[in-house]
Amino acid sequence: MKRITRRFLAMLLASLMMVSALPVYAAGEEAPAQDDPWMDYAQEHLGNTLPFMREEELSFLKPGCQVYLGKRLSAYNAELGELPYAMYPVFVDGQVVAIATVMQTEDGELSFQAGPQFAEQLNEFIADNANVALVVNEDAIQFINDEGKINSSPFSEDFATPVALSLTSDIKFDQIAPVTPIQEVPQTRAVGTDSGTLPISHVWQGDWQGDYAICWAACMVAVGRYYDVVGSMETAMSFAVKCGKPGFSKDPEVSGATDAELKTFFATQLPSLNAQYVYYPLSYDYVYNQTTQGKPLYALLADRINDRDRAGHTVVTRGCYISNSVVYYRIMDPRRNAGLTVVQVNGNGTFSLTSSKGTTMTQYAYFRFNP
Repeated sequence: MKRITRRFLAMLLASLMMVSALPVYAAGEEAPAQDDPWMDYAQEHLGNTLPFMREEELSFLKPGCQVYLGKRLSAYNAELGELPYAMYPVFVDGQVVAIATVMQTEDGELSFQAGPQFAEQLNEFIADNANVALVVNEDAIQFINDEGKINSSPFSEDFATPVALSLTSDIKFDQIAPVTPIQEVPQTRAVGTDSGTLPISHVWQGDWQGDYAICWAACMVAVGRYYDVVGSMETAMSFAVKCGKPGFSKDPEVSGATDAELKTFFATQLPSLNAQYVYYPLSYDYVYNQTTQGKPLYALLADRINDRDRAGHTVVTRGCYISNSVVYYRIMDPRRNAGLTVVQVNGNGTFSLTSSKGTTMTQYAYFRFNP
């Protein structure tokens, strides 16, 4: 099956036309009018966040370094439908070092996030050919170029290329933009308030086969390590097993946890943290005050307005700042292609993230700690 699918993909991608490298425009130079208004949004907010980025988030930052943004990545879901959010490569010295994402929330607001994500793997793949399309599904992000070469992140022997790929009129492969730097991002002067950053380490919710439905356990381990009540050898999977979950399933109905179960797990496995569940949106003032007191927050997100009894995803807040009147949270996202990221805050104090299913998840509740 893999051999047939790969041959089919090669035939599909043979239709990719070679596109010449696009010109690079320095900050202040007149660039052609963008046909993608979200790119301007990404550039503006990336400029806001650069002065506040911490080394563990984007370690490429050096005084005076030049940061460039590439055009929107040609990314599709497993059925070759366009994703509802936009991803842009971030370059320094010609290398992809981060991914900036712009999404639209369920309230119609635009929201921004940036972090390392799959930048390293993408950079390696485009070393010989910048004409790349991405296929995103729940298990991996596939990189495919116009020569039929395919690579996946994370790498998994069990990962099968989607068999639903087919030539459709919706996908115009001849218009794929090369993954190259286009527009320099001016680094805005750091103007604003910064809470600082808590040393919450990244804990992955999976293994070499990919992510599992145990983000909740990974975030508990991250918080437990921070408070020194969970050992450094504890993993998300082993912690899920301690909580009575199998840990190895990608099905949230099997390894996921309801909000009620999370309350129980905190009480039984991490009782010294005195975790309190709060069904309410976060706010900058609250995150700021908690961070300055050395307290992270365990945030719950879901992708449907009426689905608030089971978190679609969980993350841990590490800090926040205001840059040019825009609020951003620092978070630890346990997904492999996420890590330590920065996300723009919505007007109501919540924040949103893209999901592996191509939807948008929004924060609706959180746990606070009083150890």
